[in-house]
Amino acid sequence: MRRAILVAVLISATAADGAPIDPGRVNAPPPGFFLFLPLSLIAIWLFVVAILSLMSGWLDLMSRFPDRPEAALARLDFQSGMMGAGVRMGGILTLTACPSGLRVAIWRLFGPFCRPFFVPWREITAEPFTLLLTPMIRLRFGNPPVGVLSLRARIWERLSEAARREVGAQVPPSYPVSEGRLVQAAVVQWGALTAFAAALFYFGPRLLAPGAAHPPLAMCIGFPAVVFGVGQLLQYLRHSRTG
Repeated sequence: MRRAILVAVLISATAADGAPIDPGRVNAPPPGFFLFLPLSLIAIWLFVVAILSLMSGWLDLMSRFPDRPEAALARLDFQSGMMGAGVRMGGILTLTACPSGLRVAIWRLFGPFCRPFFVPWREITAEPFTLLLTPMIRLRFGNPPVGVLSLRARIWERLSEAARREVGAQVPPSYPVSEGRLVQAAVVQWGALTAFAAALFYFGPRLLAPGAAHPPLAMCIGFPAVVFGVGQLLQYLRHSRTG
């Protein structure tokens, strides 16, 4: 079926000099090509996620802190964080505060080798820090630490407060973040992203194609301002106390 379609297309085409193209001179894909391609992509994907699993320290944490069945006091899905050597996990984490510890899980598509791990509260230390004006919490697992997970401070605040109401002081503190600080971080990040994108849209075409028509300055500023503004607003609402 594929060969018949290819031959029909080639017969209807002509060469640059007007002569018909000879279908016999065109090689069809070798047998098994359409099976090899998806299998090779799957193999590459598995290799990449395996390397990231090692870099994040997930496999060590999974071995040191095996999961256990325990009721959830608070569960947050579709969360983001950074683990190990700067491995970012955007919106693919599930964090569950339980009576005796914290369960961390990942979507199986992005972590086929990563089972959930469960860290007792006594094995967790929380340290506040700031990343690009965003209040963050760095969780260290184990004593001495065998893994690190960095989260937005408001995420940890929700998990910690839910557990402390049931368990008490053995849960690490949450370091609450004011709404004003969240607004300030969102506005500054919006301004920086808008300025960078506007400069790229304005100066890029003028440097690459000086004689061509270029987008006006208002569009170069307005388009990224709206796009990043909507993104920062959704981000703020998601992590605010009312979100």
